[in-house]
Amino acid sequence: MIASDVVYLQAESVDEAVTAWHEYAESGRAVRYFSGGTEIVTGARHRDDVDVLIDVKRIPELTRVPGGGARPLTDTLFVGAAARLSDLADQEAVPLLAAAARGVADRTARNSITFGGNLCSVLPYRETALPLLLFDATLVLASLDGLRGVPARECFRRRLQLRPGELVVGADLPAVARETGYSARRTRDPRVDYPLVTLCMACLGGSVRFAVAGAYGYPVRSLEAEQVLAAAAREEPRARAERAVAAIEDRLWDDFRGSAAYRRELLLLVLAEGLSRLEDA
Repeated sequence: MIASDVVYLQAESVDEAVTAWHEYAESGRAVRYFSGGTEIVTGARHRDDVDVLIDVKRIPELTRVPGGGARPLTDTLFVGAAARLSDLADQEAVPLLAAAARGVADRTARNSITFGGNLCSVLPYRETALPLLLFDATLVLASLDGLRGVPARECFRRRLQLRPGELVVGADLPAVARETGYSARRTRDPRVDYPLVTLCMACLGGSVRFAVAGAYGYPVRSLEAEQVLAAAAREEPRARAERAVAAIEDRLWDDFRGSAAYRRELLLLVLAEGLSRLEDA
């Protein structure tokens, strides 16, 4: 349970939330932004220190879903950080984002888990980051200096790289994110479980892009692997998949859910299947 003496603030605007964070932090308190709160509550059970919670769920920009209204930086598809994963799973504007959201937990949990919470999660999977990496989305971040846009591939290096007190407002995806692609998720348990491999793929401008979670200890998109796929275009999908995975420098994850060798085989299978489907379409 969260301690009863925690300060709770309901922010009504981005400026109010960011200003409050800095004011409380300067007094030496441990401050957290709060939207779904699933990990904050879990952490509190393990005595993670939190003195101040700044609730951002009522800030209009943070609850937008694609096609749902104002966009802070550009005229693109904007996803607010406080949008619930259940709402993203039901939206049709960005099919691969909807697919990624549907894979996280179950419907009841997705009613609480938010897009920003998943991106900032302490868990290694962070599957909603995959469409952002795939489509070169821009993350919209707020600080005392105002809003700034940072390419997802620059800001998301293994984990989301944020400055102290910076608030994730959401993500701007380009119009090409409306395109359908291929997604696959493989787990150890057929019921709700963490992924051994989650794959997100799209064919854009004649070139295949892909991003992976679960197989590694963090979401990965490798430009080198995509270049290998393009160079081996005349080979069979399985051979191309093997070449591409070999080009990824990150180390495959090995834990009690699955060995590195097993994760590699699953990744090869879904990547080869995705290549076949995308290129036959």
